[in-house]
Amino acid sequence: MIKDLLSQLKSLWQKRHSEVEKKFKRTLPFADYIVDRWEKAKILGFGEGSSVYDSALIIGDVKVGEETWIGPFVVLDGSGGLEIGSHCSISSGVQVYSHDSVNWATSGGKSSYDYAETRIGSNCFIGPNVIISKGVTIGDGCVIGANSLVLSDIPPNSKAVGSPCRVIGKTGKSKPRIIFIGASTIGLQCLEIMTQSSLYNVVGAITLPETFSISYRPEGVKNVLFADIKKYCQSHDINCIVMNEGMKDPGLFERVKALSPDLFIVVGWYHLIPKSWLDLAPAYGLHASLLPDYTGGAPLVWAMINGEKKTGITFFQLGDGTDSGPIVAQESVNINQEDTIATLYKRIEDKGRNLFKEHLPRIINGSMDLKPQDESKRRVYPNRSPEDGKIEWTLPADKIYDFVRAQTKPYPGAFSELGSNKVTIWSCRKSQEDMIKRPLPSEIVEADQRIFVGCGQESTLEILKIAVNNEDVPVYDWWVKNMDSKNNPKFNI
Repeated sequence: MIKDLLSQLKSLWQKRHSEVEKKFKRTLPFADYIVDRWEKAKILGFGEGSSVYDSALIIGDVKVGEETWIGPFVVLDGSGGLEIGSHCSISSGVQVYSHDSVNWATSGGKSSYDYAETRIGSNCFIGPNVIISKGVTIGDGCVIGANSLVLSDIPPNSKAVGSPCRVIGKTGKSKPRIIFIGASTIGLQCLEIMTQSSLYNVVGAITLPETFSISYRPEGVKNVLFADIKKYCQSHDINCIVMNEGMKDPGLFERVKALSPDLFIVVGWYHLIPKSWLDLAPAYGLHASLLPDYTGGAPLVWAMINGEKKTGITFFQLGDGTDSGPIVAQESVNINQEDTIATLYKRIEDKGRNLFKEHLPRIINGSMDLKPQDESKRRVYPNRSPEDGKIEWTLPADKIYDFVRAQTKPYPGAFSELGSNKVTIWSCRKSQEDMIKRPLPSEIVEADQRIFVGCGQESTLEILKIAVNNEDVPVYDWWVKNMDSKNNPKFNI
């Protein structure tokens, strides 16, 4: 039995030895031929696509990002905390420490070990047999020469070598020149991600005022998700242009062209990016749906109105058409029965921010895998205006419930009219009350100081929160003022 096992191991070793020698022009320790280093990285909780040789020694709390290669005979000491970013190459024989026992040894064991977190940024190359001392931070984009002893921090994008290690220059690859285009809260969050990272160089931004003109509403529409991008840019010394004349303004294009962008990032924007801009530099952005479905305006509002159970967010490269272009990545989000547009949008924001942070480095280094959109699955929806929120009371209660929660705060709201008064319904619920007589569609009734409205298919909604002529008022107080001793009031149809 032992002979058979040894024979199988020898056969596996010969096969793997031949494969590795042919592909990588190298030989490996015996165990590294047998163990799947990508599977080992997964077991250790390292990022997607990372690999670690079996002969590497991993100790304590070690965090590793995506697509990082950890070579043979590496020592990663996480006893004091060790973090390595994405897309790094940690060469053979590298030793990275987050503790030392110098004081313990020299004091005859009277002093304790010393611990300090050590960090290696993303996109770093650490040459063979480098030793990195505890508490050191190596910035993004660094190259550390072979046999170096790193005792102090190394700034981002540095070439460093020696014992002790010293900076001798900058890495050759310059950071891409990015122009951000956006005007909403999620856009600001993505801008913050870029400005807080050494991977990116944001050379300019384009934004909108809180109320702006757009093709479907030339007189102006208020951005209820507005974020003050200009103020943020001023505090971070970023050239910011507030657009007033539209994206086809030749003067605007010339100002953008003068910034020599390598890339546009478009998040929280409401205008189509012109082809001339896309010819100048590629553009990537976020859209709040699982493209190609729910292409167009207000995708989350439409999804909720339509009673969808699932939606999501897509990171994609912008094409010539509306929300066209290949997909970088997507994340799905469930639409719960108790959700409103505000709670759904918060979860979409969180997913979008994480998607952006995870995949933008891949766009920068060219490792992203783009997936074409399936045109046969595209459904296109138009933009919405406040006037589109008028309630059709002949619809069943569950449809009206979805209609109301899809347009509640921070949006203008679903509304109806009672006489000359506009009544905005912020919150409602489907009634399970066993009424002797069901109210007719649009008929308003009271029971135990609760207010109900008749809907289609003999269904009923209970009204919970309202505004009258844009002023929030208690529902029952409003009812008392409008009750009729002979007839129940009805919303205008």
